[in-house]
Amino acid sequence: LIARDERQQDEQEEKDREDWNRRSHILPLNFATDDAFFDKYWPPPPPEPEPEPEPEPKGKGKGKGKK
Repeated sequence: LIARDERQQDEQEEKDREDWNRRSHILPLNFATDDAFFDKYWPPPPPEPEPEPEPEPKGKGKGKGKK
């Protein structure tokens, strides 16, 4: 009976400690910043440019030659 009461008290103290830590956190992360802050320092990747068609080689080709 005494052990059960002690265990309940320990659990309650642990729960109270967690609640207090959660309330007294210096800077709760969900209020720390917003998307604008992240966009300022880590801007979203720019849209990829449309691939330009490669010009077809004319005349002499470098690399493999015909034999």
